[in-house]
Amino acid sequence: MGVSRKVYTQALLGVYELNRVELLRDVYVAAYGRSTSEYFTLKRDLVAPDPRRLTHRELIRQTIIRIVRDEHQNPLDLIDEALREGVPEADRSDTRSIIIRELSVLHDGKLARYGLTRSELAAWQLRQRVSA
Repeated sequence: MGVSRKVYTQALLGVYELNRVELLRDVYVAAYGRSTSEYFTLKRDLVAPDPRRLTHRELIRQTIIRIVRDEHQNPLDLIDEALREGVPEADRSDTRSIIIRELSVLHDGKLARYGLTRSELAAWQLRQRVSA
């Protein structure tokens, strides 16, 4: 990756036709150095995961499932009920925000994470539009 096809082909030809590995070695070392540099750049830019999200991930998951599937209760009431039952008071506000944020970006690509179907998501989204 990051090596031109021409340079890579010439390096391979050097190995196969001339039994010389120097150019292929140099191409490999340069690509490895570039890759390592990119890795450290990406690692530096990553944000540490939210400890509350990790600690309460199953409660968050179950609450989102319940909200999407429950046609009768107010979603905010369901969130507050789940938080009272399973989250220390000091973490409730942040965990509540996480759940609300997850619900606001819920889409087809996240259905497997929650074990939801497209029809459940569509019905929930329709209920949200009607209640807004």
